[in-house]
Amino acid sequence: MNEQQHPENHPDHAELHVEVVPTGSVTPTPFTFERTMLVARAAAEAAERLKYRAKVPGFQTENDHQLPENETLERAGVRDGEVLVLIDTAGGV
Repeated sequence: MNEQQHPENHPDHAELHVEVVPTGSVTPTPFTFERTMLVARAAAEAAERLKYRAKVPGFQTENDHQLPENETLERAGVRDGEVLVLIDTAGGV
């Protein structure tokens, strides 16, 4: 069997290509993260790159499901090509 039949053998399988949209924005920005990266770390990197001010950056799906910060992106169910909304998980007004 070849790599096309087993995509997990492909070198890019370790990466997730997603679109990140900060809360209040409509413009997505492409990001590439390791599947094994913690949600909290990926959100912090996205917040820094996008200059998004958040006490505790995090991600939620377009369906408003907040991703657990201490899970890897893969364990949190993030899929290649998904749109993630960058949020401040600290709450507040």
